[in-house]
Amino acid sequence: MPGLEIFMKAVGLITEYNPFHNGHLYHLREAVKMTQADVCIAVMSGNFVQRGEPAMIHKYARCRAAVDCGVNLVVELPSFYALSSAEFFADGAVQVCDALAVSSLVFGSECGELTPLQAAADILVREPDDYRQALKNALATGKTFPQARQEALIHCLKVSGHRASAGNALALLPYEELLELLANPNNILGIEYLKALQKHHSPITPFTLKRAGDGYHKETLSGSAAFSSASAIRKQFTISDNAMQDSLTQALPQPMLEALHAGHNQYMPVVLDDFTTFLQYKLAEIFMKNPAKDDCIRALCGYADITPELASRIISLHAPSDTFSQLVLKVKSRQYTYSRVCRCLMHIVLNIDAGMPERYRTLPYVRILGFDKKGQDYLSSIKKSCPVPLITKTAASKALLGDDIFSTNIYNLAVCRKFGTIIPDEFHQKIYINPRF
Repeated sequence: MPGLEIFMKAVGLITEYNPFHNGHLYHLREAVKMTQADVCIAVMSGNFVQRGEPAMIHKYARCRAAVDCGVNLVVELPSFYALSSAEFFADGAVQVCDALAVSSLVFGSECGELTPLQAAADILVREPDDYRQALKNALATGKTFPQARQEALIHCLKVSGHRASAGNALALLPYEELLELLANPNNILGIEYLKALQKHHSPITPFTLKRAGDGYHKETLSGSAAFSSASAIRKQFTISDNAMQDSLTQALPQPMLEALHAGHNQYMPVVLDDFTTFLQYKLAEIFMKNPAKDDCIRALCGYADITPELASRIISLHAPSDTFSQLVLKVKSRQYTYSRVCRCLMHIVLNIDAGMPERYRTLPYVRILGFDKKGQDYLSSIKKSCPVPLITKTAASKALLGDDIFSTNIYNLAVCRKFGTIIPDEFHQKIYINPRF
């Protein structure tokens, strides 16, 4: 194709930036370096994230910080994908990267090697007979699906002769090391990215970067020698009135630090329990309209990813006095993880119904949130070849963006109730353009 596309090679990053911290800055810089890309594109979750919770700070502030830190183009991952299981999250994000003609995808992982993740992805895509049988056997022992899938993968990688795809070194790993590899959260997500690339026959070349600094779940801040986790940073902002303490200034690049300083106690931090009223209202409405338990179960199963068994637990364990987080903790079990329960309850709040997985099987659009000069040039080079609408104006695409508009309205209402601050709605927000443009 004539034009800038011939000369511009783009690397994709699939992100939440909740918030954008020094580990993300490292990821950005290393991704550009290892791929020799001309343009860096971030596919970023909007106001809700994959764990089923609200983003600590709204998407427009996170986009601005990312662009100011060197991301050339930020696009929004539609809310359905952002609030889905790892499989749907990765599938949607990879479709966005494909639509934007991204050349390479760089994701973080605990192992830092593509071979073992690709081996697991190959098995999950092909689902050979021995994998299916091993999965069935593990489920029959009472293991949860994620546990059973790990067992089946290990069986295939170590026992059933899949060494050609796995590599001898991987097949010879001790059971405990393979189990840890397949249980680490970034490795799991990486496997899903690789699955999605295969499923969509994507020309994108994957790369993985070993996660640097603290683990994903660590909730205490590190010193300047290590990258603090996003979990630790969020926790510190949530519990502290002093948003600018030294430990946080060491963990965040200046643009994100400025955004959090400006928004602290004005429109952030936003937390799960800020949505308690919305959840309790929706549940009360469902229970009132469906007094019979079977009818209530059917109503709850009308939302994405809620099974009859999970619906029954919600009905049995719910109390009108529960906060959002209290209900999640009561309902979660060996079978239903915290994140899954959280996502399912947020699906109720945001009207993410059981039909959405089918409606979003194919990416409906790409929505632009912000860019710099390079990002704009790249958009100009691909806009005619992009297979889905490239949305820059909300009003002109109201029908397509209905789900995202609704989720943002709910988020903004929660902010207004908590802080008394009115955030401009989707029709009055502008695309962020870096001032050095």
